[in-house]
Amino acid sequence: MTIGDKILNLRKARGWSQEEMADRVGVSRQAVSRWEAGSAKPDADKIVDICDLFGVSADYLLRDRYAGEGELGNSDSAPASVPEAVRPLVTPWQILGILMIVLGILTFFALGIMSAIAPHVYCVDGVEFRGVLGYIMGNHLWWLVNTDFAVIALGVLLLVGPDILKKTQEFFRKDTPA
Repeated sequence: MTIGDKILNLRKARGWSQEEMADRVGVSRQAVSRWEAGSAKPDADKIVDICDLFGVSADYLLRDRYAGEGELGNSDSAPASVPEAVRPLVTPWQILGILMIVLGILTFFALGIMSAIAPHVYCVDGVEFRGVLGYIMGNHLWWLVNTDFAVIALGVLLLVGPDILKKTQEFFRKDTPA
């Protein structure tokens, strides 16, 4: 993959127009267009600005075949929508999912602590419920338990959902005839 392909992919991954990228780097839109087309290459100082802007190394940007690209790292291969070097390890949605799971677990711990501090025995048809279950039933907290399970389930979905969606799309693209 050439420097032009990489600049194009990095720009598109951010959803920026050539004009927006040009403003951020301090060049004209035509300069960005020439870089992406491969008819020109950025100066050394602009390469540093581009690397800082996208959070990639100069090594990634300058080498036609980067170590992370595998054997098909030439300009003939189809460029990826988002280069591997640019993909974040954890997305904001996944961070939200992690926070929701932690909140759900902490709520269950709080219920356990509360049931130890204020023990409650709840009787239904001669059956006694003690501990956390007695506390939940005696204080009519099923709404909290149900909400807590929903928050944890949504957190798990946010955490792993994008990966499952991506793999599902790849599976169906692979099986679809061209």
